[in-house]
Amino acid sequence: MIPKHFYRCAVCLDKNAERYLLVVTYFYVTFIIVMGVFNRFVLQATSGWETETALLLFIWLSWIGASLSIRRRTHIRIDFIYQYVSDRVEGLLYIFSDLAVIVFCVLSFDAFVPVLQASLEFGSSLVTLQLNTAFFQVAVPVGLTLMVIRAIQMMILDLHAVLKGKAVYQGEPLFDIDEEGVA
Repeated sequence: MIPKHFYRCAVCLDKNAERYLLVVTYFYVTFIIVMGVFNRFVLQATSGWETETALLLFIWLSWIGASLSIRRRTHIRIDFIYQYVSDRVEGLLYIFSDLAVIVFCVLSFDAFVPVLQASLEFGSSLVTLQLNTAFFQVAVPVGLTLMVIRAIQMMILDLHAVLKGKAVYQGEPLFDIDEEGVA
């Protein structure tokens, strides 16, 4: 039997893993950019590694953020249709949407593998950091895999809601807007 504290930790990571990764990575990117600006304008010393590092970590931020947006259902979607259909049809539309995300991710993963293999095979490296580009390119398949995992999780939740005749999880608002239309 799984210990209770381990289960709680696993649930917490499932709900917040991307958020934790995003906070740490965003803090690091911000620190690197501030350090680069300080070096350039105060110390009059320039270095390319700050820019390269911040740019490449931003790629990781984007893919991790895409996974989080699927988990929280805050990704861009056309949702005006949902107010005109029943809960059951809405759930089926969400399931279809999740299936479309999975198909897109699988096709993208398949198309990106040769790019990653070429980087590993030919040893292409970044100019300033002297790191293999595969180190940062691996963000794409990792992000796509996280997106597939989150889409499957959402699809299972939607399927349970449809089978029980309940409303599906519609996501969390990115911005809370009051009656006056102010965020």
